[in-house]
Amino acid sequence: MRWQEQRAQEAQRQDNALQMLAQQRREREQQAQQAAENAQQQQLAMQERSRELRAQQRQRMERVQRQFMPPAINSYEQQNNPPVAQYAAGRMYTGPGRFNRLPDQVASTLRASGVSEAGMGTYVRLASGGQGALVTANADSPMSPASTMKLVTTYSALGILGPDYRWPTEIYTNGNVTGGTLYGDVIIRGYGNPEFGEGDFRQLLQALRARGISSIKGNLVADTGFFNVPYQDPGAFDGNAGAAYNAQPEAILYQERGS
Repeated sequence: MRWQEQRAQEAQRQDNALQMLAQQRREREQQAQQAAENAQQQQLAMQERSRELRAQQRQRMERVQRQFMPPAINSYEQQNNPPVAQYAAGRMYTGPGRFNRLPDQVASTLRASGVSEAGMGTYVRLASGGQGALVTANADSPMSPASTMKLVTTYSALGILGPDYRWPTEIYTNGNVTGGTLYGDVIIRGYGNPEFGEGDFRQLLQALRARGISSIKGNLVADTGFFNVPYQDPGAFDGNAGAAYNAQPEAILYQERGS
């Protein structure tokens, strides 16, 4: 009789152990399924966010074309007349100007600053159009555009993005959080912020801590797919691949200065 009770108890223990193993397996399967669903939702959210930002950029560009383009450009389009100055293959060609040298006051100021007139080109015309060039001095000589090209970039950014635009940088996670540990990846998605630095990175870490994450068992993934541009050799222009002016469009940048 005693022997039968022991066998029954042993069978019950084995049955309980099997049930526990089955329950643990079901829980792991549910966790894996939930992690896959979370990852899919994160991916869909990232794709939707990208579509929204691209749509916003298209709307801004359309608004610029309607409102922000200089009157001179609009008048050329309406009259179908070429502008007085045109760029072709990096060379600027101009028609005859009213003055073919710099005004004396400007020239004397340049000389006092040690700037050679022969080392610079000047082209001045009214932004409203309707007239030819007011001043041309070495205007048809090919030269490096120097930092004055930043004006074109700045004007375009103000017109397309607006003065209140701020570059977003987003952070996502996939996987599950257990006991403060993320069993999955952290994904940083950039949109081209040129000033992203240590302070911004710390804010992203604080956002993770706010979600209850104190450690990560996974990878740090940099999503740089926002700018869909073909690769170009940064050293192809002048062999100086490390120069700042040879940098290609990148969705994630890190500003070391001031960090």
